[in-house]
Amino acid sequence: MKTHRIFRVVSEITLLLVLVAACTWGDKHSEAGAGAVREVQEIGVKMADVKSDFIESDTLVTSRYMVFDLEAPRAEDALRKGADNLRSKGWRVEVDRFPGSMYLISDQLGAAVLLEPLEQAFATGVNEEVKQAAEAARAKAGDPGSLLFVSLEALRS
Repeated sequence: MKTHRIFRVVSEITLLLVLVAACTWGDKHSEAGAGAVREVQEIGVKMADVKSDFIESDTLVTSRYMVFDLEAPRAEDALRKGADNLRSKGWRVEVDRFPGSMYLISDQLGAAVLLEPLEQAFATGVNEEVKQAAEAARAKAGDPGSLLFVSLEALRS
């Protein structure tokens, strides 16, 4: 009986803390818009798509992680092909670490994207849900070397 009461109190306190935290975030939410998502999804055959939230300062940030098959002969070709596709739509390269990664920005859409060969993304680490989705995409792909890992977020000031 005492254990049940303690569990109930802890549950109620946890719920209260979650509600208070949700109220303090209010309208402060950062997520790439539908236009940015649409343009990114046009770079290849989508094999995986996972959203993940984290808190930065007082803002709830939603990141979108996707894996695409670009049907390229090598990882470097997939990276270049994905970046070229986005550049043709007006995205600009902010950081070029080819053949490891490329960071592009669309000022018009207010979004930023990090492109990496899938194997590179595993080397730098991703959360478990994203990793599972990426591993499933790799298992489905005919050639895992042509897979591109994409991280999409809204631009933040």
